[in-house]
Amino acid sequence: WPQVQNPRIPAGWMGWRIWQHTNRGRISGIQGNTDLNWYGGTMEDLIAYAGGSSPVPPSPPPELEQRVGNLERWAAELDAWARDQGYDGIGPGG
Repeated sequence: WPQVQNPRIPAGWMGWRIWQHTNRGRISGIQGNTDLNWYGGTMEDLIAYAGGSSPVPPSPPPELEQRVGNLERWAAELDAWARDQGYDGIGPGG
């Protein structure tokens, strides 16, 4: 693509929806330069234009759910043991 200092909308076009404004953008987590674009509308407009819906976050991996369950059981056992030892749930110095 040719770099243009003062870009114009091509003849016959009514406007733009997405405009790449640089190929030297910096994004956390991406090494090197990346394209950055402007969208001429709201997030809801973009979702409708793309023909989709908002992305759904992925489910946590099963092993994470298992680890959380194990941690919750361990915490309950530790709490029961501490209460058997006289811990009142308030903490040192009450």
